[in-house]
Amino acid sequence: MRMTTHRTVASILGAVLLLAGGEATRAQAAPPGPDDFVLTEKNAVLLDAPDLVAQGVVRRAEWSRTGKHVLAVRERLLLAQALQGAPNPREVSVVLWDRAGRQSREVWKSRGPQDEVHETQWLPGTDTALFVVEQTPLAPKPAPGARPSRPERWLVRLDARRSATRALTRLASDSRLMVSTSRPLAAVFSAQGKSLGLVSADGVTRDVSPALAGRTVVSIDWEASGTRLLLQCMQELRDGKAQTAWYPLDPTTGRVEAALATAQVNAELTAPQSDGAGAEFRLRSGAATLQEKQARRQVRPLWLESAHPGERSLTLVSADGTGASLSAKGDAVLYLSEGAAWVRQFIPMSRPLFETARAEAERARLMSAGKQVGLGLIVYASEHDETLPAPGSDIGAIIQPYTNNGELAQGFVYVFPGGKLTDVSEPHKTLLGYIPTPGGRVQVFLDGHVTFAQEMR
Repeated sequence: MRMTTHRTVASILGAVLLLAGGEATRAQAAPPGPDDFVLTEKNAVLLDAPDLVAQGVVRRAEWSRTGKHVLAVRERLLLAQALQGAPNPREVSVVLWDRAGRQSREVWKSRGPQDEVHETQWLPGTDTALFVVEQTPLAPKPAPGARPSRPERWLVRLDARRSATRALTRLASDSRLMVSTSRPLAAVFSAQGKSLGLVSADGVTRDVSPALAGRTVVSIDWEASGTRLLLQCMQELRDGKAQTAWYPLDPTTGRVEAALATAQVNAELTAPQSDGAGAEFRLRSGAATLQEKQARRQVRPLWLESAHPGERSLTLVSADGTGASLSAKGDAVLYLSEGAAWVRQFIPMSRPLFETARAEAERARLMSAGKQVGLGLIVYASEHDETLPAPGSDIGAIIQPYTNNGELAQGFVYVFPGGKLTDVSEPHKTLLGYIPTPGGRVQVFLDGHVTFAQEMR
């Protein structure tokens, strides 16, 4: 998992600032939270804040085989048309999310309520996708009483690097799009039209329908290796019965070879979702019920788990996430939540560096808390005849009116014996109290300043 040095450092800094109670912002969202990390044997991985891929009602979303892009199909209600009583007031669109720029762009949009997106598939080893759409043709407004134009089915190519789409060819209504699992190649088959075409990543289409001559092809699929196309053909025997056989077609030559005795097609296997394998991590989901008074809701927490069991090997990705998948390199997770599609990227660093950053962040947080406790006590004294609380007092309750956060005093050990501020000759050397922390303690003095005293060994 490689990332540029400045990006990693900036992300660590954002996490540290958050842990310390400071502020850090970026265009997409807030920095990762203090618990958004997983530890492996040698490394630590932070989950960056979620990036919004697409909102509305996202039907499906999938990584490109390179892990550089996400393609999502969404549906949105057209409120203005709905209020006017229009039938089926909706809009379907295809959204492309670019990981490098962390931005989304709408690359296809329906023209009418009948328009639809049926398939979206990425070609292996490329940033090219193919999808099948039904879209109402552009035509003059029909005469009153005339039937509206029927949508046409088209095969569309998307070049994700340029965010550009192009309609390649018109398809029959029963056409199926089948993408090879290993080659940047797709087949388009129509049993009704008795047609078969091959589409390459550059958008070039080749008609290999002549190879079907004299055969009744009922189905097609790619061989498990993804190198040859398999045609399932029906044959009528002399006794009137019928049987099927698989015939391999070489995409390079377009020729059909002899029937196979047995064939293992891609449909019999679990098709990979990407060109890589996120073996270092795995995703876990389950079901949980949230209830508050009479309200109840079923949610599905989504977890990221390290493949190396041990301390802190699990962290929450989303409190309610479905349809999750890892990127090709296993360095980001895509999921659906609340109808939208999201991506959380992973920020890797060495475990020693992370442990040091986390310890420094915790120390900075306690230093900030100690300073606010000290100032709260000083303000309290100024309103109570310059007198500080007696030993054993509830310091959290005392500073609450002045800090709006009594929990800042959690862990604070108050050691001042009480009395007036004016009786103290050296406030900068007089200890009000301290907060224990790993490796030492944060000391709060009567003049409001704080120091860190390292534990003596």
